[in-house]
Amino acid sequence: MDRSMKSFRPGVFFRVFAGLGIIGILIISAGVVSVKSFNEFSSGLRSFSTRDLPVVIDGSKLNQLSANLASFAPALIAADSPGTRKSIFLRIKDQVAWLDEILLNLEETENSSRDLSEFRTLKTNLVDNLHHISDLVKERNVILEQSDTLLKTVPDLNSKSFVISNRFLQNNNSPDLIYVLQEWHRLNTDALLLVPLAATVDQFTELNDISVRFSGILAQIDAMTARLPDAVQLELGTFRKELIALGQEENGIIRLHEKALELNGKVQGTLSQNKLIANRFIASSSSLTRNIRDEILHKSDLLDQSTQERSLYFIIITFLCISGAVLVFVYINKSVIQRLSGLQKNMLNYAAGKSETIATVGNDEITDMAKAFKYFVQTIQEREAALQVANRQVAEVQARLVDAIQNISEGFVLFDSKHQLVLCNDNYRQLYGYQPDDVQPGTPYETLLRADLSRGIAADNSSYRRARLAPLETARAAVEIQLADGRWLSIQDRATAAGGIVGIHADITGKKEAEAALRVAKDRAERADQAKSRFLAAASHDLRQPLHAVGLFAAALLNRTQDPHMRDITGNIERSLLHMNDLFESILDFSQLEIGDLQPDLSSISLKSMVDNVARDFTLQAEEKSLGFRLVMPDVHVFSDALMLDRILRNLVSNAIRYTDQGRILIGGRRQGQQIRIEVWDTGCGIAPEQQEKIFSDFYRGGETRAEDRGLGLGLSIAAQMAGLLKTRIEMHSRPGQGSCFSVTVPLSDAGASLPGHTPELEPPKLETGTVLSGERVLVIDDDPQILKATEKLLQRWGCQVRTAQNLAAAETCLAEGAGPFLAILADYQISRHETGLDFLERLPEYGDRGVIISGNTDPDIAAQVKAAGYPFFQKPLKPAKLAALLRHLKRTQAATGAG
Repeated sequence: MDRSMKSFRPGVFFRVFAGLGIIGILIISAGVVSVKSFNEFSSGLRSFSTRDLPVVIDGSKLNQLSANLASFAPALIAADSPGTRKSIFLRIKDQVAWLDEILLNLEETENSSRDLSEFRTLKTNLVDNLHHISDLVKERNVILEQSDTLLKTVPDLNSKSFVISNRFLQNNNSPDLIYVLQEWHRLNTDALLLVPLAATVDQFTELNDISVRFSGILAQIDAMTARLPDAVQLELGTFRKELIALGQEENGIIRLHEKALELNGKVQGTLSQNKLIANRFIASSSSLTRNIRDEILHKSDLLDQSTQERSLYFIIITFLCISGAVLVFVYINKSVIQRLSGLQKNMLNYAAGKSETIATVGNDEITDMAKAFKYFVQTIQEREAALQVANRQVAEVQARLVDAIQNISEGFVLFDSKHQLVLCNDNYRQLYGYQPDDVQPGTPYETLLRADLSRGIAADNSSYRRARLAPLETARAAVEIQLADGRWLSIQDRATAAGGIVGIHADITGKKEAEAALRVAKDRAERADQAKSRFLAAASHDLRQPLHAVGLFAAALLNRTQDPHMRDITGNIERSLLHMNDLFESILDFSQLEIGDLQPDLSSISLKSMVDNVARDFTLQAEEKSLGFRLVMPDVHVFSDALMLDRILRNLVSNAIRYTDQGRILIGGRRQGQQIRIEVWDTGCGIAPEQQEKIFSDFYRGGETRAEDRGLGLGLSIAAQMAGLLKTRIEMHSRPGQGSCFSVTVPLSDAGASLPGHTPELEPPKLETGTVLSGERVLVIDDDPQILKATEKLLQRWGCQVRTAQNLAAAETCLAEGAGPFLAILADYQISRHETGLDFLERLPEYGDRGVIISGNTDPDIAAQVKAAGYPFFQKPLKPAKLAALLRHLKRTQAATGAG
């Protein structure tokens, strides 16, 4: 039985395979005959889907965009702000850009060239018309804003009219004058009521009527004004000018509203023109779309006709194939087909969800297939529901993940545990210049790396190789790599838990370029700032030397001559030198503040003494302008930097005198707990509200009226910055035309003595300076011969016996010759490259209380060094008055020491 079964099985397979072979031959014959027909149909279908179908879509978009573009005019007219108009024009620009892109695609059609040209012309005309409408609306809105601004002044003018009439009514008892003033105020009120009425009319005739009524009221006002005294007429005439300016002048309400009505007419006319152009534009769009549609329908008809012809050929060939297959089927029907058909029926029923008995009778291949099918049906039915749900969930998650990866701005790549490519987005491929075939799934990680290195994609291949191989060894932070074309990439590859690699790659070229530009700009700014500071310091020293000498010569000349004309000229020279010195001080302070070299040196300071010194130095300037100068300052000590606080007060007092032509200056102090507020009041021109924030800016010189009062515009800026270093601020209150008050608050101190080496507080020189200093010996050391000569002339004029030395050797010679003892040794700091006046004084302990350093060097370290050594330090140019006060102070000190 087994032997007969083995011989039977091949018979079934033979008959089946023989029948299938015959059918296959017939099908191949039919396919060869019909392949040409199919290729032609496929080509036509491809042309329709890739070319004609997008053209149809573009035509539909064209109609929609055309309608959108034609509908912007009402929105432009209703726009009441520049931001709204700008937003509308951005939308217009987008619509035009889309239209241009569609028109570029439609140029490939065959019969639409003329329609496209006409459409472009109408599009340009429509856009130009929209721009014209926008310009008219913008101009109209500007006029309406001006009208609104003027309307806000109507209540103020009405109040002003009432105040003027009320003031004169209080000063007059005449019934006639009272009647005229009341009638004048009533007429002004009537005229002001016409102003907002003129702004609301929308007809030219109504506006003209209001203008005539306004002129009539003005005539009545003039008649009433003429009946008043001349002094009253003058002020009422000023008010009349303001009333005319509000109503009838070129920029008055009536004229502005007349312009607005004209612009409304133009806007309506332009809008009508826009509607005509828009209708033509939409009609042109419809015509263009219709022509394109007709062209595509014609092509579709041709394709349909060709398809029908080829289908007929295919049907004939197919009929021949079926006839041959029927003959084969009759041969194997009883032995194979019917059984297979039954099994197929069972399969189809189960596929349709129907359940029936599967026949498994027999012992051949078909029986085996039935049994196997029965087994699989049972297994599939159990898992089919769960599999369908799982498939849907996987498909949804996969679609979302792929969409997210494709739409991120960085490059994304994922490799599996074998370091073979799973997927990457387009940004990753574009970053490295890969072709689509280079990044197919399954491409090894090392293959891509070798390709990159062979192409020389990186500026440094070794660094690039280390960065890309790092995630294969250990997790690392993002690295930045420069490519050969200059671009910078941020590479952040991580090893996954499954052993794969996931990477985020981003182009950071813009960030790198910005960082480099910032570094270059910073270096340049720092070098320029340092060079400027060095130049200012050097220039200040070199200019202070001759300025110091000229000041001394001028003082000597002023004391020597009795000619009033010459004394006046010499006095002007001395004042100009003082002004120039103030400019140098401002430049120096500004330079030190900019580079951060100026740091506060806090100590206990006698505030009253400091303010007295400041007042003495400015008394002459106040007297020259006939200004009152008053001090109200309690005798207290404050904890602050003496130089900075003195500089702040001098800048505030200098500004007060500069901008005050009449009245007085007051320097006062108000206690506030453990602080005191120092105030500088003036009765000057005051500061307008819009300028009050600007006056503390560098180089701001608003409000100057005289050339002789002009400075650098740094006084208040320097004062404010120094106040900031002292942990306080400059406060200001001002009313235009009434004056200003500047104040600074500093902490009080319990101590009453200044630090060692602090410059002594000097009283001003008196007229008997020559008598007081007569016969006193003074040694002057300076490397500048002009300064030596000028100082010698001035001191001799005061009756002093003067010895001069241009270097330290000559000074030691003077001491060795027994020329002393000296009342004072006045030494320059820098005598030569290797010698300083401080070195000389430190070698003479017996002159420890009589040595004075006078230097043109503005380095704050030098001043600190001299004061730390216990010697007074003065900056060139030194005022002769201060020099005289210094010598008088030294003489009193020595006299007091000798008496003790």
